[in-house]
Amino acid sequence: MDAFHRFYLSVLAACFALVALLAALSPEVLFDPITVDLGHDPAGRAEIRAAYLGLFGTAGVCFGVGARRTGWRQPATWAAVLILGGFVAGRLISLGIDGVPNTVAWATVVLESLGLVIGLFLLRNRP
Repeated sequence: MDAFHRFYLSVLAACFALVALLAALSPEVLFDPITVDLGHDPAGRAEIRAAYLGLFGTAGVCFGVGARRTGWRQPATWAAVLILGGFVAGRLISLGIDGVPNTVAWATVVLESLGLVIGLFLLRNRP
């Protein structure tokens, strides 16, 4: 189970680091598929970069350290569950308020939900 736990956190670390990198270098790659127009306002683009690089980058580091250090494993998994749970809750609220999103957004909520369920499983079945 420990190997799977390390694998889970390593995958999350890689995914979150990739999102942080894309947000920093080319936020359009993230936002065009979900039809979010970033416009050309430097302040708005800076806000997107700060939020995504800050959150996803920090979380990616946390998950990466958790994958490598036993003492960080549970706190990193709790962080994953809280972050992914917040993402899923936000998407479900938006579904109720705004309606059905596009296919890319659906795929995102499915992956986030899967990560959430796996994280909860790992927390429940810890040694």
